[in-house]
Amino acid sequence: MVSRQYTDDQYPDALLEGDVLRAAFLGVQDKLKEAFPEQAFRHFVMPPSPTKGVWDKMLGACPAIALSWAGWRPSRDTGPVYRGTLSFPVFLLVHHNSVEHLYLGSTDRWGVGILGMTAMAVAMLHGRQIDPIGTLHVREVDAPAGLDWLDDRTAFAGLSIELRDVALDDVTLSEALPAFLRLRETWLVAAETAEETVKIRKE
Repeated sequence: MVSRQYTDDQYPDALLEGDVLRAAFLGVQDKLKEAFPEQAFRHFVMPPSPTKGVWDKMLGACPAIALSWAGWRPSRDTGPVYRGTLSFPVFLLVHHNSVEHLYLGSTDRWGVGILGMTAMAVAMLHGRQIDPIGTLHVREVDAPAGLDWLDDRTAFAGLSIELRDVALDDVTLSEALPAFLRLRETWLVAAETAEETVKIRKE
């Protein structure tokens, strides 16, 4: 948690830290670390727009797992409370010297192949509960071919993980309402002051 020196008219920490989005992200991350122990697999958090350098770093740390966030799509009719589906891409990378091992793995300890890594991810994510937010769903599993940043000794798979019908914590919002009102008043006064300053300068 980040320590902030804010006054009472600022947003509450729960919202500044992401509220339910933060809890969901950390929940998926925990499930991935349960599936892929950190003593054998490297875990990464992908930046929103990863460069080739980011992928190269992961390739040098195989077997590797990376987590990202893809959005919060609204439900068909959100009503007075915004509800939607949180989507988290998960990336799996493994390195072996033979094609067969890339798929099926080797007999070495933690010598898993991409098929095994994918099965492990699905088993540990799909249907698992992120309390108190909801149930994880593996929406899609993809193994794209022809990626120019991959060599022929590396296998790659991507999963799209979803949490459906997610809304902000209404208790937090209710408790924060007075702070929101004070913050809005502060903004309005600041805007009026700025407008008057511009008017005086123009005259």
